[in-house]
Amino acid sequence: MPIRKRHDRWEVRVQIDGRRIEETLPAGATRADAKQVEARYRRSIVDQRVGRKPQRTIADALDEWEATGARALRSWATDLRYRANAVRVLAGSRPLEDLPALASEIRQRGLAAKSSPANVNRHLTICKRLANLAVKWQWTDSALGQRIDMVPGERSRDLRLTREQVRKLMSKAEPRLADFVLFLALTGLRRSEALRLTPDDIVNGCVRVDTRSKSARLRMVPLAPEAAKIARRAIPFDLTIDSIEGMWGRAREAAGMPDVWLTDLRHFFGTQLVARGADAATVRDLMGHSSLAVTSRYVQAVPAAAVRAVKGLFVRGHSGAVKSTRHQKSRISR
Repeated sequence: MPIRKRHDRWEVRVQIDGRRIEETLPAGATRADAKQVEARYRRSIVDQRVGRKPQRTIADALDEWEATGARALRSWATDLRYRANAVRVLAGSRPLEDLPALASEIRQRGLAAKSSPANVNRHLTICKRLANLAVKWQWTDSALGQRIDMVPGERSRDLRLTREQVRKLMSKAEPRLADFVLFLALTGLRRSEALRLTPDDIVNGCVRVDTRSKSARLRMVPLAPEAAKIARRAIPFDLTIDSIEGMWGRAREAAGMPDVWLTDLRHFFGTQLVARGADAATVRDLMGHSSLAVTSRYVQAVPAAAVRAVKGLFVRGHSGAVKSTRHQKSRISR
């Protein structure tokens, strides 16, 4: 039986040259969807036998991209999957060769809706990526990506929060969000990383961060005193992505900073480390940007330089000039 339903999902099984191929469709797929998948496989068998390249669709390219790499990207869980789905909806059953036409439609729709060039280009980038991958997969001989143009006028964003701005955002935020804002500013964690934390992730004055990268690497971030206090009383954070977005939107509007992003708190952490004289390797390791083999899986692997780099960070409760000595304390409050 090429199609069967197991539990709440449809499965498709076909034989190609003695090799059985199985595919389990996602939840919500219908029998009709399964029949389409089966037909696609059988069409590919015929194409191979007669030496004809299979007639791929844009949806096929999206499926292949998601299965071979897209889902491993950090941005997939936050916003990339939503953009990919938007592209999928517009693409429908169009053939792969229609990628440039689809990109043109996305461009026109975005401009008509007065979306920013950056927003439109994020969707166009997916189209261009699919086009280039199609060549790599030998699905097409056409350089489709060269026929996809980005929207001009995209401006680079260089917003650097000051200590005073962080304090103002905290003062306008609801208490549980204020703790979250301060914690991000003092640890440089991404929103998703902070929301996954449990009390077991606080080890010997450090927070153990699961980056959910393809290699499943861990990193250890020493906690500044104020961050340690928040960790003891607030982790796991009683927040969801929806509640954060709602409260964060109200806080930044009340603070008169509507263009501030939550990720700016992470950049704030990095710039503070640099300002304190932390070396590039330490900053890279603390923020999870390292492409080298990570050896800090265990508490004892956290370098002393990393501890020194963050132990003096805080937002509230102190004032005064910063002394220029080797053991100076960096303050966010002044």
